[in-house]
Amino acid sequence: MHKILIALFIFLTVGSFQYKMAQGSENNVPSEQIKGADELTGEEPEKEKSELARMMEDIDKNYKIVEEISGYYKYKKKQWKQILEAGENIAKVTKKVRIKYAKPDDFKYEEQMKIMQVEAEKMAEIAKKRG
Repeated sequence: MHKILIALFIFLTVGSFQYKMAQGSENNVPSEQIKGADELTGEEPEKEKSELARMMEDIDKNYKIVEEISGYYKYKKKQWKQILEAGENIAKVTKKVRIKYAKPDDFKYEEQMKIMQVEAEKMAEIAKKRG
């Protein structure tokens, strides 16, 4: 039963995050908040963009590891270890993203990043108790 709940929990969290991020991307930035050409085009400086992209790829990689085994009926010790490591990695990287790439003017982004971090910590805690 725990395994099914974890799988549902993961899918709902990530699905909700992606849906709300997609909704938030349609919002226009008021012209008084635009500070430069990068913000006008919606692009970040190249170095920041590539570093943020790498961090998000790391989150995605760990999510896919858990997603692959989420359909299993019964987890072995190895799968619990994978869930634990993935949860800890997602929480750690999400915390770095929240600190380094904070967007205080984008409440939805901040809220979803916080939710992702908290849920990843919960996932790791469950795996720690079960594994």
